[in-house]
Amino acid sequence: MATVSKKQKKTPQKAGNSRKVNTSSLSQPVNADATSLASLNAFSPNHQWFAFLSLAVDKHRLRVFDANTGVSVAEYTLQASSVTSLRWGTLATESGMTVQSKKRKRSTKDSITKAAPGAPVVLLGLENGGTVFFSPTQGTTVLTLSHASATTAVLDVKIDLDEERVWTSSADGIIRLWDIKTSRIICSWKSENRFPYSRLAIKTRNPLDSSSTQQVLASNHSIDLLELQIDSSSEEAIKATRLSTFSGHVTNLLSLQWIPSSSYSQFITSAERDRFMQGWNVPKKGEGRIAFSAPVDGDVRKSHVSEDGKYLLSLSSSGVISIFSTPPSTANPTTSLEPESVVGVLVSRDKKTSEPAQILDAAFVPDQQGTLRVARLLDGARLVFHLIKFTNDQGVVLPEVQVKVTDPKPGQGLDSVTTSRRYKELDGAVTSAVQVSHGDIKDDEITPAVNGILDTEMAELSLGQRLKAMNGADGSSSDSSDSGANRRKQKPGKNVIEVPPESLSRTLIQALHSSDTRLLEGCLRYSEPKIIKNTVKRLPPQLSVPLLQACVDRLSRGRGGNRGPASGAAASSQRGMAMVAWIRAVLVAHSGYLMTVGEISRSLNY
Repeated sequence: MATVSKKQKKTPQKAGNSRKVNTSSLSQPVNADATSLASLNAFSPNHQWFAFLSLAVDKHRLRVFDANTGVSVAEYTLQASSVTSLRWGTLATESGMTVQSKKRKRSTKDSITKAAPGAPVVLLGLENGGTVFFSPTQGTTVLTLSHASATTAVLDVKIDLDEERVWTSSADGIIRLWDIKTSRIICSWKSENRFPYSRLAIKTRNPLDSSSTQQVLASNHSIDLLELQIDSSSEEAIKATRLSTFSGHVTNLLSLQWIPSSSYSQFITSAERDRFMQGWNVPKKGEGRIAFSAPVDGDVRKSHVSEDGKYLLSLSSSGVISIFSTPPSTANPTTSLEPESVVGVLVSRDKKTSEPAQILDAAFVPDQQGTLRVARLLDGARLVFHLIKFTNDQGVVLPEVQVKVTDPKPGQGLDSVTTSRRYKELDGAVTSAVQVSHGDIKDDEITPAVNGILDTEMAELSLGQRLKAMNGADGSSSDSSDSGANRRKQKPGKNVIEVPPESLSRTLIQALHSSDTRLLEGCLRYSEPKIIKNTVKRLPPQLSVPLLQACVDRLSRGRGGNRGPASGAAASSQRGMAMVAWIRAVLVAHSGYLMTVGEISRSLNY
């Protein structure tokens, strides 16, 4: 008798193969945000230049554009490491400065000595822990900061207010202060938090304050107001005090800026995948609280403050620019701000449809009140800049501003983009069945046609079928009369193709496309210079390489090599002269195209 165990294991039932796969996460569209598109671009402090970082193959490529003309003025490709942060700054340096390198133990003149005082530079924080200074005026890097202890990615970099020191925040949670003149670390401080700081904001210090302390806003998803006591004799901060903590975001911050005022008691923030731009009041001690909140219609991409602190700007992922008036510090924090003006840029595709432009950044123009400078991306490569005024002549803010632009067609007006122009040669492509003699026509009078276009339907037909289809019975009768003189000169043999004597271009094109050996051999039997010249000149350039290969191949064959085993080591003298004439005509007519073919020397190496 079979026994049944009391303890039976319950095996889970597997779902059948007919169960549908859940694709709900794939079917939902993902909104564009600043982390994937526009996080590594910025206007210069004077808003005259715009830095744009893009990925070229496997390396980061930096381009700096003139915001007034839209022309690329400088370019730099990073070879060693990728970029993790991009900022602008100015250097207060003097020429003749000597930089002591600890690693090489020798004094060298650094290229930073050529940078003019107050010249704007692009600061690039690298993944390997270094910081590169790129000067658009010189078109090259002027300084590189690196240290053996700094090996993790630089998340943010800021030049200090004295323009002689640089603050960096790395992925290892350490904030470092660098001396530009000596390229050494002045001091550093390691955060106790588990998450490193991704944004830094240096508070403007009173010029009369001679203390060695500096207040810095440091943030990841929360914000800390730190007071660091700087000691230039040691690479460690003597004391770091957390004055206040601000909590209100759940993702890392994209923007962290002080609002200019006499006391610098407010700042604004915006975070990833967040639809609010928030303002904060700095308390004397304890935890900070939200001062105001400004909602937008999409994820916040960029946030800016005007130079006088009067207006705030927010750019959403939908391309809408919202401008707010800065509220006083005593405003009710529970009341959301309403935009004073909404600015949009629409691109007209045709007379009836238009779509929002792909805006990368927008900022206030310092020397023009009530004016924005907008940078937008065109065709994924070109940058276009616009000056948009959001106030009228009396200085009153306009509630809504809509700007409609029309993009140029591809290939037109690309002044700021360097495009590679492919080789294009004047060729007399066959356009009719009537062969035109070139005896009385000069080379510069030949009408250029579309390069390399072949009617595939006509190429599949035989020569007689194509002539009959295009010209009818009259064309065929005229062809027969024209070819009579050729038949009297040369008796048609087994491999002789009867064609008009002026050109063999149609027959040769069909032979090369269909790999018809008999048809090709019939064309290459002709050795008259006039026929060879006219035929090769009217041949599409891309067929010149197969014709060269066919001619070179026949030079190395003996008699009968085209129909079977060759009877000699090479072609006869008469056959060789004919092949050399064809090869010479191809090289003369299509040498420009052949120079663009990289493997031509290897393919013709016999």
